[in-house]
Amino acid sequence: MATAWMPLALTALSALVFTLDGSMNAIALPFIADEFDTSPAGAVWVTVGLQFMILGLALPIGSLATSLGRRRLFTIGLGVFVVGLIGSYLSPNLPALIGARVVQGLGCALFLSTRNAIGMEGFPPERRGMALGIIIAAVGLGAGSGPLIGGQLIDAFGWRSVYVAVAPLALITVMLSYFLLRREERQPLANFDIMGSTLGFLGLGALLVALNRTSDWGATSPGIIGLATLGLVLMAAFVWREGRVLKPVLDLAIFRSKAVVVSSMGLVLQVMGNSTTTLVLPFFLVRSLELSSTASGALFAIAPGFMFAGGLVGGKLSARLGVGPVMLAGMVAQVIGVGLLLFVDEDASLVHIALALVVMGSGAGMYQTSAGSAQMNAIPPGHIGTASALFIAVIMMAGSTGATLGGILMSSGDSSVIRISQVANDYHNVAIAGTVLLVLGLMNALYYQFRIARASSR
Repeated sequence: MATAWMPLALTALSALVFTLDGSMNAIALPFIADEFDTSPAGAVWVTVGLQFMILGLALPIGSLATSLGRRRLFTIGLGVFVVGLIGSYLSPNLPALIGARVVQGLGCALFLSTRNAIGMEGFPPERRGMALGIIIAAVGLGAGSGPLIGGQLIDAFGWRSVYVAVAPLALITVMLSYFLLRREERQPLANFDIMGSTLGFLGLGALLVALNRTSDWGATSPGIIGLATLGLVLMAAFVWREGRVLKPVLDLAIFRSKAVVVSSMGLVLQVMGNSTTTLVLPFFLVRSLELSSTASGALFAIAPGFMFAGGLVGGKLSARLGVGPVMLAGMVAQVIGVGLLLFVDEDASLVHIALALVVMGSGAGMYQTSAGSAQMNAIPPGHIGTASALFIAVIMMAGSTGATLGGILMSSGDSSVIRISQVANDYHNVAIAGTVLLVLGLMNALYYQFRIARASSR
């Protein structure tokens, strides 16, 4: 067991690096939009471009990891991530910045897809909730401290500084991983499903672009209809192929387990509802409440900061009570929190917003820890690499879709004229969408607790 703690510590450190970068980037989005004269929907692609690479590549990398070595891909991914950070800092325009973030996304796909498998494989099933809780706590710590650091950096040095600030910690993580993680022997690479990987990547990309461009092109425009149709056709072809190849990127047999299906759907609803509501929050804080980037960062940090505590508590409670009750409690907390955000406007109290974020963050940490543990434990033995990649793919799919939806809802007005009341009204629509998604997530958690968790305990 002692040898399991070093890989867990390094994977938790990688989670800290990733979320520090992401949370500082979120605070920078309004300033990026202003400098490059783009709408929130356009600026959000600085985040979505990175998330899309993780989403599109997580499962193929999970499939390749056994042959190429999880620890090798983990270390290489961290190195590529550092290269992308430098490119983001040097970007002269928005397309170049999005391109550099795509490079970061490639690195993230490599180390995140293997992260959970490396961090949890040394622990028995009953202790995996605890191990995942530590990783989720690191996510919360990075996402909570990032806005505080990023807000001060932006005020002092401009938005580009957020991409340099995390580089030293990322470099340290690369070096520690290189020297301390045991390398696996390479295995022959055979029957890798290149066609399936391509279909999934292109299909998801077409759907995300269609969703993001809806506010600019119109939902019924030929471009949106064409992209959405192409994405659906490609994803249908991906599913068809994965059921027929010898070594699929995603073995559909794992979805015969109700626990896998329900926990995966719950994660989609929870992350999508959370990211829809919170990722565009800095636009509301800066443009409607007219807060500085430092003050906005401090407020934005509350939810992920309490996610840190929620992840630790959720891991301990999952080991003691089982994952079902913890999933339910976490989702109830998030519904209450997002419900409080329904009542914010340009005259909203900062205490009101802070309370909502405290409740949402605590619930998110508890839910992701318990639902991720339920998903990982329900997948058959020998598929822990698939489980790790699936967890990340689900999180990224929901996060990028939620971010895109939030960006659309915050872009309803004339982007050339910033009206405080319009920004507040747009954010109210965002909160409504987040509430609907999290209420559906609550129904999912109820089903898991009373139909799956209870049945498995008999």
